[in-house]
Amino acid sequence: MDQAGLNEMLLGGSMKESTEAVVGALPCSQLERYHFSIAFLGTNGVSLHAQLSTPDPEEAMVKSTVVRRSRNCYVLCDHTKFHKISPATFAAIEDVILLTDSVPEGAFRDIPNIVDITSQPLEA
Repeated sequence: MDQAGLNEMLLGGSMKESTEAVVGALPCSQLERYHFSIAFLGTNGVSLHAQLSTPDPEEAMVKSTVVRRSRNCYVLCDHTKFHKISPATFAAIEDVILLTDSVPEGAFRDIPNIVDITSQPLEA
């Protein structure tokens, strides 16, 4: 346990060199044993058709497991990720709270769980 009172957990599996993400079936099976109150993930693509996506299918497996095992899952993405599709979908937009710097015009503005963090007041 560290000074903040947090326990760290290390997952087995393969590490993706470009992002240092742990990927594959082994971390998924390990994550299935846990429940998370909150999780933060990133995404490479946000599309009304393909939903939330990433280039690596093994990374998508891990992210999908985290989304399912979390009470609140926040996905961080900047405006450049909208209307992009990567090969592997990991979650539906409605299954997460999507935090972004700008929501594009059109149908994305009608989705209540997409939050433009620049328009939200910061609380002290």
